[in-house]
Amino acid sequence: MSTYRNARTGHTGGHRAPGTGHRAPGTGHRAPSVAQNTPGDNSPVLAYTRGMRVSDLRAFSLFQAPCLRNTPLLAILLLATPLLWSCSPAASARRSQTEFLLGTAVTITIFEAPNPRQALDEAFERTREIQNRMSINQAEYDTTEIMEVNRHAGHRPVAVSPDTFLVIREGLKVGELTGGAFDITIAPLIALWGMGTEAASVPPKEEVLRVQPAIGFSDVVLDTKAETVFLPRSGMALDVGGIAKGYAADEGARLLREAGVKHALLDYGGDIVTVGEHPRGTPWRIGLQHPGGQRDQYLGVLSSRDESVVSSGAYERFFEEEGLRYHHIFDPSTGYPSDSGLTSVTVVGPRAIITDALSTAIFVMGLETGLDLMEELPGYEAIIATEDNRIILTPGVADRFERTAPEYSLFVACSCGNEHPLGSPKALQHKGGYQE
Repeated sequence: MSTYRNARTGHTGGHRAPGTGHRAPGTGHRAPSVAQNTPGDNSPVLAYTRGMRVSDLRAFSLFQAPCLRNTPLLAILLLATPLLWSCSPAASARRSQTEFLLGTAVTITIFEAPNPRQALDEAFERTREIQNRMSINQAEYDTTEIMEVNRHAGHRPVAVSPDTFLVIREGLKVGELTGGAFDITIAPLIALWGMGTEAASVPPKEEVLRVQPAIGFSDVVLDTKAETVFLPRSGMALDVGGIAKGYAADEGARLLREAGVKHALLDYGGDIVTVGEHPRGTPWRIGLQHPGGQRDQYLGVLSSRDESVVSSGAYERFFEEEGLRYHHIFDPSTGYPSDSGLTSVTVVGPRAIITDALSTAIFVMGLETGLDLMEELPGYEAIIATEDNRIILTPGVADRFERTAPEYSLFVACSCGNEHPLGSPKALQHKGGYQE
């Protein structure tokens, strides 16, 4: 079992067990945001997560109709885009493109590429291909592969493409790994709550109980040879929104690398993939948004090279009813928004398809169980913020995370009896601000 130690005092703290209630702890509605340094500037520059956050066990399904209240964020991004095409020497080798895909704004920025326009076009075309196969947005699609699987639930298997089969297979693997905290059969519950729509409301308890038998990732039947998917009970339905966007980001990055791109930043609505390092030879600086949801505040800044960085937070999307706030990350075991005591979870690792799903799962699992899980996953790290203003780091990110929220105490998780060597105030302090 993991323990964690205060980076200032070395005192060991306890863990809050995963909650099962439905009072949402979120305090805002902005999605986690990212920052990148620009040439000649070491300070993080906020690149807001645009559009809807759809990479969790979403109460608003991936690829459902976009909500109009997100339009101003997209407009801000588009207005800023011409700055990337300025005539300054630093900007002349940089190309950036934004499209609204996968229910959010997808921005890809590349540097010093041999054929930047072709590289961008190929990455975006691949993203559209994935959307066209896996969307469940009935406002935009008459049918997709996932929609066909859902329509034939309880009747027959449905053949799907290798892309869709891989995403479903990986989703089921993460479901098993997390004990069902991540569940791609969550779609009926999402529809019941109506989160992300004007009709969002708390359903009667009996309706939650009625829907819950349709939730069960372990019941999905895959035929590897035929590449078919079968939902054995009528009423079951898939929503791969918690994993497909990460897969699309992975694929976009793969195509850029194959095209010879050495330096790039992909922002798939908050699912971040860094390709190489910044052109000046320093890491990318990824700003993690403060759980309070303020657009101009960071929880901290992560130095990143060649990896994915995905955050989930209770403040991303919510509604209020009778004085209570209900956020969009559901606990499949209860049918209600997770109440695990966490406000933000960031997972870092080589594959966005995995970090995408894990950030949601750990948010549902809670601190202790989430840290235990991370110990079993070599190459993956976590940055976890709690309701009582603690930031807990797994050891692999402790030397490259810079806290910028002074009200938070900083801890490093460890499974040993000794304080982590990076637990000294000097090693964990951040530039130009409060330090413990």
